[in-house]
Amino acid sequence: MEVEIQSGSLQQPTVAMNGENDNHVKALEQDKLPVTVVTNPKTPKKLTLIPLIFLIYFEVAGGPFGEEPAVQAAGPLFALLGFLIFPFIWSVPEALITAELSTAFPGNGGFVIWAERAFGPFFGSLMGSWKFLSGVINIAAFPVLCIDYLEKLIVALASGWPRKVAISAFTLEKEDF
Repeated sequence: MEVEIQSGSLQQPTVAMNGENDNHVKALEQDKLPVTVVTNPKTPKKLTLIPLIFLIYFEVAGGPFGEEPAVQAAGPLFALLGFLIFPFIWSVPEALITAELSTAFPGNGGFVIWAERAFGPFFGSLMGSWKFLSGVINIAAFPVLCIDYLEKLIVALASGWPRKVAISAFTLEKEDF
């Protein structure tokens, strides 16, 4: 990290109240204040296509939860092939659409901006509300799914107050993002 120090001058007050302040103003005009400018020579890493594809897939699919039933239903070979192929079938078109729309409608807001521009402010607001509600439901569901996995290792988490305490602890810990 590089630090440059440049000098800048104080701004001159436009009105002096009396003769005593004139000397003070002249002294301030001669003083120079250092200005610190911080430059960061490193450019941040950009997300490349392959990690973006898997990120979109796991954002939509909810992560690893539910993989065991897929393996039981299709067998290990087809399940693994599905886990490797389906993200590309699903996420490549979604990534291309997202890139196109983000370029056409730049700004913070993503799909809310796209819905607003296409269908009007009511539907843009509706889209944002639905996404918020979806996030709230997902944040509430993942601790329960995690405890469902842990109850196979710790039988006490199957029911009762230990389960409620564990779910509450996971929920409160998850809000620390």
